[in-house]
This record gives sequence, structure tokens and C-alpha cells, in this order.
Amino acid sequence: MQARGQPGGLPSPLIDKLHRMMGLFQRNQGAEVQQLYEEWGLASEPAFPPLLLAIRQLAHEDGRAQEQRLVEAVGSHLKLTRQQVDETGVLKEGPFFPAIDEATRTKVSYRKERK
Repeated sequence: MQARGQPGGLPSPLIDKLHRMMGLFQRNQGAEVQQLYEEWGLASEPAFPPLLLAIRQLAHEDGRAQEQRLVEAVGSHLKLTRQQVDETGVLKEGPFFPAIDEATRTKVSYRKERK
């Protein structure tokens, strides 16, 4: 699958590549998503992971839950993880998408309170 570039032979911007992958994933074409990810060399593109995180955050802030879930699904499909240091100073792999705005979330319990 060839990447469509811009006129003049310039490569497509990362955001266009991400949108293409999101469209394919939405149409249940996960194999093509993985193929483009590899073909475009996005695993070694340092700007790609921050782009995913930024698009997810913007979708969350704008209340576009479907877009947020789609970006998360693409990241999960590509098996993206991030390295993080835990409390003991050990480097380990963690989830790629951290919880969004955890400080403002309301704690919800489905247990009945005993009186």
C-alpha cells in the first residue's frame, strides 16, 4: 500500500498518516494499519507517540469520545507501550496512554454503603 504524498513528492504529514490509519482501523482493516506503520517507519519516528497522545488528549477535552477510543485502539493495536520508572527506581514497560485528568475524576463506588 503506497503512502499518498503531497504534490512535489513530499511525504505526507504525520497527522495525515495517523488519520489514514484511524480510518482503516475504523473499517476493521487492522492488518493494513500494521502494514502502513511498518512501511512508513513510524516505530522509529520520535514524533509519532507524542502525536497520538496529543490527539487523544484533544479528543478528550473536546468531548469526542469516539475519536479518543479510536486513537487508543490504534495505539493498542500497534502494541505501543512506554517506559516508565516505578517508585523503586526500576525501569519497566507501562501502558502507553496514561489516565486522563485523574485528579478531577470523581471516585465512583458501586458498593452499597453500610450504615
